Amino acid sequence: MTVLDGIQALVGPDKVTISWWQMGVRGLIVFVVGLGMMRIAGARTFTRGSPLETVVAVIIGSNLSRALAGNTPFWPMLGVSVLIVGLHGVLAHATLRSRTLAFLVKRPPVPLARDGRLDRKAMAREGVDSGDVDASLREHGLTELGEVALATLERDGKISVVKRDPKLTPGGAVRSSPAPGSPRGSA
Repeated sequence: MTVLDGIQALVGPDKVTISWWQMGVRGLIVFVVGLGMMRIAGARTFTRGSPLETVVAVIIGSNLSRALAGNTPFWPMLGVSVLIVGLHGVLAHATLRSRTLAFLVKRPPVPLARDGRLDRKAMAREGVDSGDVDASLREHGLTELGEVALATLERDGKISVVKRDPKLTPGGAVRSSPAPGSPRGSA
């Protein structure tokens, strides 16, 4: 019996019912390989990220679950998963050098509100409603849309909010304060 035969006996045959302890061995191997892939791909891949990260996370999760359950050949499925993580790394680095590729692979940020006014067309294109914007305002400690200088749908799907400076008018000009003692400045 070779070492590979011994390992195959531990993980069990493919596409047949495997024992509980073989499932446990597969689980341990999938866990270790999954952690390794997460370290290689970066934690962002497995959190809310760009469409590229989301697709990679879904494929990896699906592949690892199939390898764990014994529904597909174990070693080839792990190999394909590692290959996909490598492809992700190549694409992620390539998008740093090519704006066109970055545009195709990653979502560009989209302004949803400016100077307290919603951009309803942009919201409709992106599938965002006013409730989504309101929730993001609350997360940023704001209660009214009028307090917003800019709200942007970011690449990772979150809505970032920049609070409007109360010293600025909606167009960005600085509000003048009345001089002390002037009719507008005295009570």
